[in-house]
Amino acid sequence: PRVDKFTRVQSKGVWGLVNGVVVGAGSLDFLDDMCVDVPDEAIAVRKTWEESGGAFTTVYMSIEEDVAMVLRLEDSVRSDAKAAVQLLGGEGVGVSMLTGDSELPAQAVCAQVGITDFNAKMRPLGKEAWVRDHQFKGEDSCKRSRVAQTSESALEAGLLEKKPAHRIAGAVGMLGDG
Repeated sequence: PRVDKFTRVQSKGVWGLVNGVVVGAGSLDFLDDMCVDVPDEAIAVRKTWEESGGAFTTVYMSIEEDVAMVLRLEDSVRSDAKAAVQLLGGEGVGVSMLTGDSELPAQAVCAQVGITDFNAKMRPLGKEAWVRDHQFKGEDSCKRSRVAQTSESALEAGLLEKKPAHRIAGAVGMLGDG
């Protein structure tokens, strides 16, 4: 079926009208914004998943003002991610992960790849501020550090200048869109 009035709620979720019915998908914050109460059963499912561990994000599907489904989206880590983090560390590069995910999945991914510095539940503007702040940190706070990230959209947003490849000193921020 056709989706009308599709709307993205930045870093929280999406909603639209399907045959005149409001259908949404997103985080607990999204449900709160949409005035959708979370049933006890959905909370119990999420807590069980959290107790079992793993790197996942919980997505709540809603129809009108009711939670219709709870999804567990597993985060998978690239097989070469841990080696890349180790290589960067060996070169004296500090690696940080900036993510819109909640604390538990961020912590699980970082544990898998050897990242000790991470910030969870960040929105794009918070990530931008982090990158800008870390560009001037280091031994000489007046000297601009090199800060790189894995997101092409961050370059497009003007967070970094495109320059030829060279040794990076400073922090590496891994940015996504949420």
